[in-house]
Amino acid sequence: MFPARSSSFRLILAFGCLAVVVLPIAADDKPNAAGQPAKAEGGAGQTKANGAPSLTAEEEQQALGFARSQHPELLPLLEKLQEDNPNEFRKALTDLHRAGQKLHRMADQNPERYALSLALWNVQSRINLLAARMVREVEGTHDETLKPLLAERRRLRIELLQFDRTRAAERVANLDVQLNQLQQDPDGDIEKELSKLKQNAAHQARAAKMNRENAKARLVPNAKQKPRARDKPGTEAKPDTARDE
Repeated sequence: MFPARSSSFRLILAFGCLAVVVLPIAADDKPNAAGQPAKAEGGAGQTKANGAPSLTAEEEQQALGFARSQHPELLPLLEKLQEDNPNEFRKALTDLHRAGQKLHRMADQNPERYALSLALWNVQSRINLLAARMVREVEGTHDETLKPLLAERRRLRIELLQFDRTRAAERVANLDVQLNQLQQDPDGDIEKELSKLKQNAAHQARAAKMNRENAKARLVPNAKQKPRARDKPGTEAKPDTARDE
């Protein structure tokens, strides 16, 4: 995942949990051609010309806040990674920010699914961290800690899949109701819909005509304006007889 030639390779192994955001795909997330969920355009993880992840200062603080609130053990690793490999540090922050933003959107749209997904993220992050530590520590050191975490992850996965299946079944049932309504009455309210379309068209035509007339009236001079006395037809200026004499 990260280059083995990095000077902080052992640290990166322990920090690798940040590079994988394990969030189950919701029924509404559409995969792309490669089978992965589509990424939002213009969001976190956008790259600069050199290919390095780009986050604003505010987004970096959001990512650190997410780590601080959800998995505080990651903070010392982040600090060390920032010193040893700033580029990998920025990548880690991008992954954290992406996970935090996805969960934040889910909190607004689907609070129940958000709670399950956040719990699963927390468990998976701790599993990944312990699994990375096993690379350089005595075998079996974390067995008793990992077993309950793995059991909890399995439980959360089952609960999340059951939740998604229930929501999908509800959507299918709603579609079935709409489909049956249309199939039972093929003609439906065609006449009523046609009459409504005609009324709307007539209303828009009258409004357009009125706008044209108003615009024309503003351009044409007011015909009722009275001419000034010197402009009246048949009136001519009297000669200055005194001057002629």
